[in-house]
Amino acid sequence: MMSEAPADDMQDKISPVRDPRHVFLDAREVMRRYGWGRTKGYQNLKDRDLVPPPVSHPDRWRLDQLLAWEERRMAMACERS
Repeated sequence: MMSEAPADDMQDKISPVRDPRHVFLDAREVMRRYGWGRTKGYQNLKDRDLVPPPVSHPDRWRLDQLLAWEERRMAMACERS
């Protein structure tokens, strides 16, 4: 029995089969990943102290860099607790 393809294209982009170094997310995809609304999302994406800078123009973020950023933020949160 074949499984259904994910309805959300984001799930396809972050499947374990694809190398995160070769997956690029645009601003809308990054905001969706973190559950940010449009206004807050664009503010956060411009804040270089919060989010790593994009790697290409137009603005695209590499998934592996976002994953590393997530790991650092989780480690910092654990240290504070």
